[in-house]
Amino acid sequence: MNFHTPSFSPPSADTLSWLGTRPIPTGPFHDPQWYADEVEAIFKRSWIQLGHVCELEQPDSFIVRELEFAGVSLLVTRDKDGDIRAYHNVCTHRGTLLVDAREGTARKFSCRYHMWTFGNDGKLLSAPDFEQFHVDKSACALRQVHCAVVAGLIFVNLTKGPVEDLRSWLGELASELEQLPVATATHLTEYCYEIDANWKLTYDNFQENYHLRFVHARTGAGGTGGDNPYGYPLPMISLDGIGPR
Repeated sequence: MNFHTPSFSPPSADTLSWLGTRPIPTGPFHDPQWYADEVEAIFKRSWIQLGHVCELEQPDSFIVRELEFAGVSLLVTRDKDGDIRAYHNVCTHRGTLLVDAREGTARKFSCRYHMWTFGNDGKLLSAPDFEQFHVDKSACALRQVHCAVVAGLIFVNLTKGPVEDLRSWLGELASELEQLPVATATHLTEYCYEIDANWKLTYDNFQENYHLRFVHARTGAGGTGGDNPYGYPLPMISLDGIGPR
């Protein structure tokens, strides 16, 4: 399917009237309670991408990820059968952090506090004098987190009950991701940096092109020349008559 970019014409006022023209309220960007509500309503109910399968290339490999927004540590494992699972990285006995290492290979994990030992499938394997606890080992397995993989990307969802299937949640993006090099990547390079700002400020920056011609003037940012100097989004029109993309 071939597409061409039509000449630019600004959106009509009627098209965007629902947005209004008043200044954006500042509360959502600094109110702690607003952020706390977002964590519960958005992040704890959404699929969160936290790794790539190339980090778990071998059976019995694992990675640990800290989800600061939720205050949880997650242990992601690949068992001997190749299945990838995610668990809360805490011993089910007293809630002690189970694994300190960020990555590695292990078939089992032992809590240093009381030596409760778990397999990389989450099952409790052994615990000293366990008979005195009067409970089945199956009830003491690591607490599992919803985990799924699309295009080599590992996602988790912290929702306690049933969740929407990851592919359904991603929609058409799932198939698009599978066509990208990330789907077959064999190495991962990662860097992290902290931004002293609300997350929406960062997202807002990447949702507009208004700054491109000024901040990225020397990088050849596309879409900011000719009759569209500010790089406003343009519809992609199909040449075969199927319609807008």
